[in-house]
Order: sequence, then C-alpha cells, then structure tokens
Amino acid sequence: RLLVNFSHIVLLPKTPLAVLNILIILSAVLLAYGGIEILARSTEIYGVILISVVFFLCVIVFREFDVKLLRPITEFDMPGIGMGSWLMLPYIGECIAMAFITKQPSMRIKPGLLGLLLGGGLLTILALQTLLVLGVPVMSRMLYPSYELARQIQVTDFLDRFDLPMVGLWMPVMITKIGYSLYLVSLGLKRIVPGGSGQRLIAPIGLLSLACSFWFFENAVQLMNFNWSWPIIAIVFQLLLPLVMYLLLKPRH
Repeated sequence: RLLVNFSHIVLLPKTPLAVLNILIILSAVLLAYGGIEILARSTEIYGVILISVVFFLCVIVFREFDVKLLRPITEFDMPGIGMGSWLMLPYIGECIAMAFITKQPSMRIKPGLLGLLLGGGLLTILALQTLLVLGVPVMSRMLYPSYELARQIQVTDFLDRFDLPMVGLWMPVMITKIGYSLYLVSLGLKRIVPGGSGQRLIAPIGLLSLACSFWFFENAVQLMNFNWSWPIIAIVFQLLLPLVMYLLLKPRH
C-alpha cells in the first residue's frame, strides 16, 4: 500500500489506485512463483545497483551539504531516539524472515548480521544526506523526503531529473521485497497444511493482500499512523514467537 501511495502521489496521479495495486501485486506474485532462486537473483541485480546509487548520491550532493543543519551536535534527544527506534523496529526485524526461508546448513548468524548492518548503515547514510541537504523542518513535513532529495539533483543538462532513474531502480527492489513476503507466507502455510502446495497459495495470498491494503488503509495518513501500532505486532511475530519456537524446537544436544 505504501508503494501504491508513492506511485499515485509522485508518478501517476491520474491512474486509479486499483490499477496501480493490481500491477504491483501481479509483478510480486510472478516473482514469488519463480521461487527463492529468482528472488535472490533479482536482489543481486537491483539491490547491488541501488546500493551503488546511495553512495553515488554522496558524491553528487556533497557540495550541497550544510553542516549547520546538524547543530547542536552534542545534544542527544533520548526520547526522540527511542521514538525513532520504536518506529524502525519492525522494518529492521523483517530480517529474521531469512532464517525461515533458507535451510539450516546454509543459514549462519554472521552473514545475517552483516546484511542487517549493511541495510541499517545504508538507511543511516541516506537519512544523513537528506538531513544535511534539506534540514529537519523540510524533512518533518514531507511524506517522502528521500525522493525530494533526489529531485534536487541536476547532473547535466541532459539528465536534469535524477529522481526518475532512481525510482526506476527502487521500484523493482520494493516489488522484490513484497515477493519475499508472499513466498514466506506461502512456504509457512505449506509447512502447516499437510500435502499443501506453496506455489498454489501465492496468487490467493497476493489477492488477499491486495484486498486488505484497501480495506485497512484509506489514505497515507492512516499508513503513517499505523507505524505507531505496528511495532507491537512486530514484537510478537519477529521476536517473541521465533524465540518460543527456538526454545521448544531446539535439539537437546
């Protein structure tokens, strides 16, 4: 629903929401149908390019950095840090899904932690760039401050809008992320239901998510308000439930 809302506001304001939602969920369903190998290859292609773009932005917008926007540097707003940590918890916690997708011999803690640190570091770098260019007053009043940062970039007279190529790379990554979620849910239902087919469940689960995205959220304001209550749900499914499963299913040796 977030991806549809962004596409409707920024890219295609005259296109109906239902059409955008159907196109996005259809792309994610087709990706999930290919299995974990197709999802991993899509991540290798678009993920690496998007990571390169984040560092490329540092070089382009370096002249626009204003260190004054970081002042006071020595002041730490602990309530604000705690609030930001609470909002980021469910997004970072989704990394635990990889432990349920991959098999035990191929899943190790060290690569998972490295991937988590890489993702968190990239988000921090992107947020720091946006802060140094736009400042807190602008960031706090916009739904998509990172996109506004990309709109400020003019590389050459030919490429006067860098935001469109960046969105063209970011969109497949987000669709791939939705594909991972569909694959994970279908795989979990396959393990729970005896004799079930995980691949047959992907399309119905995708259609159900399509319906629920309209049913639960009418506009972007409801999406942003949901960020306050979502961590409570995430703690149960991303922390407590996996911990209980680990303690119950852990081999005795």
